Amino acid sequence: ENFVPKKVSNWLDFGTPQNLLDSHKFILNKEEPTISSKNYKNTKIFPPCNIAKGVVIENSTIGPHVSIAKGCKISDSVIKNTIIQASTKVYNANLNNSILGKNVVFNQQFKSVNIGDYSQLTPSLK
Repeated sequence: ENFVPKKVSNWLDFGTPQNLLDSHKFILNKEEPTISSKNYKNTKIFPPCNIAKGVVIENSTIGPHVSIAKGCKISDSVIKNTIIQASTKVYNANLNNSILGKNVVFNQQFKSVNIGDYSQLTPSLK
C-alpha cells in the first residue's frame, strides 16, 4: 500500500480529560443533535446534547454540551459540559466539565469529577 500525507483540518485530541471534553464540545457543536425536553419529566434541555433513547431524566437541567449513553438515569441534577457513559445513575448532582464512566452511581455535590467504570460516589452513612 502507498501512504499519502493529507492535511488535517481539525485535530481532536482525546488524550487528557480536558482535551476529551473540549473535543466532545467541538463535535456536539458541529453535529447539533436534536433533543426535546418533552421526553423528560420536569426537565430542561439546553442544546447541543446527545442523549440516547431510553434514558430517564427527571427534575433536572441538562446542557449545553452533554452526552448521556443508554441505560442512564438522572434525577434532581444540573449537568453541563459532561460525558456520562452507559448504565450510570446520577442523583442530586451539580456537574460541569465532568466524565462519568459506565455503571457509576454518583450522588454528591462535586462540581467537576472524572470517575472510572463501576465506581460509586455516594454520601457515607455514619
